[in-house]
Amino acid sequence: MSEDFDLDPIFSEIAACERRNRDAGMQDLMRQVAATHEGKVLPGRILTVEDWPGATCSLAVFLDENGSTVCAPLDPLAISFYEYRPIGDQDAVRRSKNPAMREGFCIRGPLTLVDTVKDPSREISKAQVMAIHTLVGNDSTWWPIRDYSEAELEEVFGSLELNVVWLDACPVGMVHLDYSVRSDESAAKVVFVGLDPAVQGRGLGRELVHRVMSDAMDRGVRRLFLDTVAHRDSRSPSGKVATGGKQPSAHDVYLKSGFTMVGIKVIDPANKRQLEEEGLAVNQLNGPLEYGVSDLRPLREAVYEAFGVSDELRLRV
Repeated sequence: MSEDFDLDPIFSEIAACERRNRDAGMQDLMRQVAATHEGKVLPGRILTVEDWPGATCSLAVFLDENGSTVCAPLDPLAISFYEYRPIGDQDAVRRSKNPAMREGFCIRGPLTLVDTVKDPSREISKAQVMAIHTLVGNDSTWWPIRDYSEAELEEVFGSLELNVVWLDACPVGMVHLDYSVRSDESAAKVVFVGLDPAVQGRGLGRELVHRVMSDAMDRGVRRLFLDTVAHRDSRSPSGKVATGGKQPSAHDVYLKSGFTMVGIKVIDPANKRQLEEEGLAVNQLNGPLEYGVSDLRPLREAVYEAFGVSDELRLRV
């Protein structure tokens, strides 16, 4: 990848944003904002401060170990953009190499977002979306939605085609498609794709990506887009370092599945103009690392409760 993209400017831009976030003036501003909003803002919300010198500042609100309100600036993110566009018989060749979806591993959807599920084969509740998103997104530091109102959930997920990934009668992941992101009716974007860390490392991620690609092509899609954010600790836009070499990164899976990396850029949550140009809301970016939890068992149990998975069918990890 380094032969096609010069990563030095990317790393320099990230470093400059991080230096700004550690600046003494920024630290004073965070303390002032936290004191002003003590007990007034729910954890998980973002405060936009307009009077930061020379820029808009986006601050995440959370609680420290003492239960006090604290703020942290959102880190810059290196986002890699990918596209799959079959040419000639390229898709047929790709399909011939697809791994077969193993027994017990499947995708259920598209599902309609509703308040109360009446038909599990066609509908998914907002509580279920919140539970599976929190479990899958914790490891990827997706922005936390556990405190979102129903209106906010509808805003984020209402326009998406929702799908839940199952393994042996347990919900273990999610993958959604957005058909509204491009004017071209034959294009779609894959969003919020991920698996429970407990089932990663088995090749299921590659199977999932191939299945999504094949289903989209069968429905007339001829351009498929997705993007991915490098893990905060990896300092690598490809995400390769984040896995420690034990598992293939999302970057590797996408390339081996036939996607082409078409670009990479740094998104600075403090740059309001850039967010508007990219059509992004701050809460579509990654959340602060402070939200990550090391023990996923309560999050997994919350998913099983939301989906009504009986005790004998739950994964034991």
